[in-house]
Amino acid sequence: MPKTTSKAGVIILDDGSYAPQTISKDCLTYTLNYKQNAEDVTGFGEGSQNFTPGQLVTDVSIDMLWNTLATTGAYTVIKSIMAAQLAGSFAGCTLSIQPESTGLKWVGEVMCEGFTITGSAQGGAISLGTVNFKVFGATAPTIA
Repeated sequence: MPKTTSKAGVIILDDGSYAPQTISKDCLTYTLNYKQNAEDVTGFGEGSQNFTPGQLVTDVSIDMLWNTLATTGAYTVIKSIMAAQLAGSFAGCTLSIQPESTGLKWVGEVMCEGFTITGSAQGGAISLGTVNFKVFGATAPTIA
């Protein structure tokens, strides 16, 4: 079986105004967790854990480059999401990750946990680091 690359992957994220923006070119790597909670047996002396067996657990992490391009730049989109979240009127933005230009696609309503701007005074690319997204909203994520 030949190796499949995500060279033609498509990542679309709503900005703070809920307008979809394609940010694929600013994304280096992504990690998509899509799993179900396993049963947990907590023994004496261990901290208790709340869980629901079989409940969907999913989140996304994306390593992004700094891009301040109006409307579609990764920093511009993430900054507008953070502003909407801080304003208190945020209802969750839609994130879509499609590893290939056709095929399976993960779609979910998410919130952004933040970013860390990194760079070097000696040159090189400025990065937003690993931007983490958690499920947020009324609709469960899907992968199909």
